[in-house]
Order: sequence, then C-alpha cells, then structure tokens
Amino acid sequence: WVGKFDGSASGMMANTEEANTRAAIRLGMYSDRLALLNMDRPALLNIRDNKELLTELVSSRPFLLECASERLRNDVDVCIAAITRDKHKECMPFVGSTFLKNRDLMLMAISMRPYAFQYADEAIVDIDFCEQCAIAREECMGYMKAELRSDMEFVRRVVSHNGLALEHALEPAASNRDVVLSAVTENGYALTYAKSFWDDREIVLLAVCTNGLPIEHISERLRNDREIAVAAARSVADSIRYLPDHLRNDREVVLNAAKNDGIILKGVPDHLKNDREIAIEAVASAGTFALQHLPYHLRVDPTILIHEAHGALRMSETRNDVESLLDTIKNIILLA
Repeated sequence: WVGKFDGSASGMMANTEEANTRAAIRLGMYSDRLALLNMDRPALLNIRDNKELLTELVSSRPFLLECASERLRNDVDVCIAAITRDKHKECMPFVGSTFLKNRDLMLMAISMRPYAFQYADEAIVDIDFCEQCAIAREECMGYMKAELRSDMEFVRRVVSHNGLALEHALEPAASNRDVVLSAVTENGYALTYAKSFWDDREIVLLAVCTNGLPIEHISERLRNDREIAVAAARSVADSIRYLPDHLRNDREVVLNAAKNDGIILKGVPDHLKNDREIAIEAVASAGTFALQHLPYHLRVDPTILIHEAHGALRMSETRNDVESLLDTIKNIILLA
C-alpha cells in the first residue's frame, strides 16, 4: 500500500489513491458504513460502482450494501452475495427496487433469509407468492397479514407442504382440526404448535409416528399410552426421556428406540442392557457408541460384534468415524 492513505502527499495520482482506498477497506479501516458513506474522496465514487470489490465486501459485511451505487444495489450477484451472509438482517433495506420487484429473485432471497419477505414489492405479493414463500420457509408466514394467516384454506394448503408453518397460523385456522391433521401428517413436530390437540389420540399418534419429540407436550393421559410411546420411540429414540418411568423401562419401547438410535442404551436399566436382542439392534444402529454401554459378556459376543461392525460402517459414513470401524474389525479377527 503506497503512500499515505489520508492523501496529504501532494501529487498523489488518482489511481494510487483508489488503490489505497481499496486496501484500507479490505483491511477493515472502513468496516463502518458511516465512515464509507461520509467519505468524500473521489476514489470512493469508483469503488461504490466496482462490482468485484463490492461483491467481496458485502460477502463478509452485508451492511456495506448501503455503500454501493444504485446500479450495484440492483445487481443480482452483489445482492445475492450480501443476502447469503446476512445473518443479522442488515442488507435488505438497501436492496434496489428492481431486485425487489423481481418475483424469482425475491423467492430466492426469501428462501435464504425469510425476513426479506417484508421488503418484497407489493406488485408481486399475491396469494400464490405468499404460499410459495411460506412453503419454502415457514417463518415467512410471521410477516404476512393477519387475514391470510387466519385463512383456513390458505393455511391448510401451506401446512400440507410445510407442517411447521402451523406455528405462525392464527385463529381460527390454527385450531382447525383439518388444518392440524394436514400439518402433523406432513411433519409430526407441528403438533408442538397445536396445544388444543395435545389430548387428541388420533392426531397425537399420527404425529409421533413421524416425529416423537412432541410427546414432551402431550397430555399425561396420552403420555401413558403404550402404543403412542412405542410409535414415538420408533421415530425418534430420544423421545423416551419424556415418558413416565414404567414406559421408559418397557422392553418394547426400548427395543424400538434402540432400532432407531442405539445410543439410548446409556440411559436404560441394566436388565435391558443385558437383553441380547436389544443389544443387537442397538449396535446395528449406533456401532461402538452403543457397544460401550453393554455388559462385558455382550461386548465380546461375536454375533454382536458383527452387527456392531455394520453399525460402525454406517456411523462412519455419517460421522467419519473410521477409527471405530477399524477397532471393530480388529476385535472380530482376534475372536475368530
């Protein structure tokens, strides 16, 4: 970086000044939007319209979109670069009007940052656009007009594709049985947002079959229902921690949970850890993570080790646990 950045050296060439300004911006001297906006240097006028540099800047500091020229505030690449990194909801107020009027571009922006919905131009915000946005990101419904969020037909269409949007529905749609059925059918976790149905056996059973976690919220009567407990354990093993003791220690419940994720062995009673069928299912689903919680006589059981090898292979694919797989194979060879 040549010369003094403040430009006090007489005869400094314009291109050197611009290079200095760019360097200072990259080094963070002008990470503050006010410093850039108040800067009266001729070099900055060129930088504000420099697509390459602005794309780089907004990729790390999205709020600097405010400092871009009008042309670049409407540039697709610059705007998408800013929106992609806009975790703190800072850049959308500075996106150009041409971008905000483009339906496809705004759908892309909203799919990344749902808060962008509130900046979409009114000309493109029709029912179809709202429906597409809410299906893509359920949070969008929170920015929509109350009459739409309470419209039973609109909400039903949305939750049949994105059940979690039920969280943002308003009455009467939010407590409509058909709407709730559509939501939990699409995503069982939607039951969390349907408090008035936490004692409805049909809806609860349907929900926990795909996601057992809402069992935390359901009525005590249904939490003691064995069929519901088994279904919840089968879909999400960790859901058994919300069950009463007699079901948390129930063999069928634990067996179904072990099939889903054998890591749950850590918290089950010793007599169930000694159950060979449960042990086989646990190691087949979780490999070494389950094996370590078994009693010694099952940890050295050749059949269980073979199942554990398959489980370790599956886990290595998802957790990159190659070392675990190698240890298992070594144990099998030693016992052979």
